[in-house]
Amino acid sequence: MSKDKVEVVTPIGRVRADAPRSPNPRPGDFRGKVLGLLDTRKPNADVFMDRIQERLMAADFGFASVIRRRKPTIANEPTPRGIIAELAERCDVVVHGIGD
Repeated sequence: MSKDKVEVVTPIGRVRADAPRSPNPRPGDFRGKVLGLLDTRKPNADVFMDRIQERLMAADFGFASVIRRRKPTIANEPTPRGIIAELAERCDVVVHGIGD
């Protein structure tokens, strides 16, 4: 590039959206269901999930069990597909929480 010209670039990317999806239907009753809790590894996300678990279990929704997972990487990186697949396969409902 010569000294007379300045090249201006924009860092704005284009996002390709997937086809719209509808949320899964909510279970009518949680009795006998498996609750999944996934924390993002942000500061205090584990404490937040502890409180969510305590409150949901104290409210006697009747969950059969709880499966907890924590992202192995920092919060702004995607959750590994293996963790998502496991929670999708084993849980009836999942709470994905943050901290701070």
